[in-house]
Amino acid sequence: MEIPGTKIAVIGRPNAGKSTFINQFTKQDRLIVSDIPGTTIDSIHVPFTFNDEEFVFIDTAGIRKRYRQSHAVEYFSYVRAMHAVAESEIVLMLIDANDGVVDQDLRILNLIREHGKPVVIAFNKVDELTPEDIENLLTSKKYHNSALGDLVITQISALQKRGFKKLFDTLADVHATATTKFSTGMLNKLLEKFALATNIPSVGGRPVKMRYIHFGGIYPTKLIIHSNVSSKIPANYRRYLINSFREALNLKSVELNLIFKKGENPYEGKKNELTSRQIKKKKRLVKHVKKSK
Repeated sequence: MEIPGTKIAVIGRPNAGKSTFINQFTKQDRLIVSDIPGTTIDSIHVPFTFNDEEFVFIDTAGIRKRYRQSHAVEYFSYVRAMHAVAESEIVLMLIDANDGVVDQDLRILNLIREHGKPVVIAFNKVDELTPEDIENLLTSKKYHNSALGDLVITQISALQKRGFKKLFDTLADVHATATTKFSTGMLNKLLEKFALATNIPSVGGRPVKMRYIHFGGIYPTKLIIHSNVSSKIPANYRRYLINSFREALNLKSVELNLIFKKGENPYEGKKNELTSRQIKKKKRLVKHVKKSK
């Protein structure tokens, strides 16, 4: 039986504090907490209510560096974690602030984003850091990695229950944006604005003609542009449009997929139906032309 509520998958490396976080947030010791990494093996669903709304945390096993070559249990943990991401509506990725951003965090992030789900990053255990440590974290090269550049990043202490309200407000805002269905009219106004702001590229000697755009779905948010070409769009122009739409629509932490589709305008070639008044006017014009001859 499916548990009602917005599903939030909690993902991260082993011992990032996922189970501690869920226990504190729900004010229940629902999950085993241990200093030994990998205590959680399977994914566990924890329902709770916040501000009269229902939610479900999905606690998962930490994903180790060499999960593909490791013991079968660790590979199973990875499979379950990815299943939790697929099942969720938003992903909360916890990173141990003591370690900062490491290569494995970036690998996990890439795995998550392949599913198209919105992602919020939370640096956990900030209570163990000095102000100087936090400054070093925020100025580190990996913190400013391009993979994290379009994500919302927060700081929490699961042990001391710090930063929970701000984090949950962020999760709610990102989830609302990720499920927004943007209107065709607004998207076309933005497309026209972006097209006028830069030079239109050519593909095979033909300038790209973007006829119209419409919303195509969520997880990830899809925007479909109907144009005279569907492939070989220059990468820099595609990036320009993605960044422009992401900023205009406030899609921080939300995956955006921009699809070019070759096809004719749906209104092109359709015969307009004339009103009775237009038909009478047309007859008068035809009669007038015949008389003048």
